[in-house]
Amino acid sequence: MDSAAAAALAAEHGARTAGSLAQVLDDPRSAAVIIATPSSTHGELARDCARAGKPFLCEKPLETDLDAARRTVREVEQAGLF
Repeated sequence: MDSAAAAALAAEHGARTAGSLAQVLDDPRSAAVIIATPSSTHGELARDCARAGKPFLCEKPLETDLDAARRTVREVEQAGLF
């Protein structure tokens, strides 16, 4: 990742950068998370967001297999998110 380019783009749009998902999830100023990473990481990141009670938008697919998708949806619903 080019952190200087990320910081410039964030500044241009009134956003912030973070060094990790944990920083975003722990920051009360973060209203939500956009998951736009390789497909194989979507489910884990979505579950991390759910455990933190942080709403998220995930590009598709949510998971790469149906059982994993069901598990992720269950965790998200249990967290009170949709």
